[in-house]
Amino acid sequence: MQRILLFLQKHWIKFVVCILVGFGLMAIYNSAAGNWHTLASYSNGAFIGGAVLFLVGLLSLVGSFGAFDLASFYFLRKRVDETRKENYGEYVTRRADDHAKTRMGFLPYVIVGILYIIAGIVTFYCIPTA
Repeated sequence: MQRILLFLQKHWIKFVVCILVGFGLMAIYNSAAGNWHTLASYSNGAFIGGAVLFLVGLLSLVGSFGAFDLASFYFLRKRVDETRKENYGEYVTRRADDHAKTRMGFLPYVIVGILYIIAGIVTFYCIPTA
């Protein structure tokens, strides 16, 4: 329980931003569909927002294992001394500590995304069929 509270205390801003992004995506969908009056539009918007947040969480998880290190190597490598920059092996060992620190950073995206997907599914099945 203590670890959960510490995690929530450390990542509360990510949860707030994910909730706002989910509402924003739902509003964008409703605006694009031109339909703010039906429950089906809100259901679709919540599902799309949740799916986007869930996929961002999965990309964050894959990135925390170093999947994008090769692409970021060319932009984020540092100079070792005045004559050379670090090679890829040095870069990966330097970034391994950063990846270990942010390993659970994907959880807010996945949790809020799943909640939006559940809300979209629940509202979809609450739509009366005529």
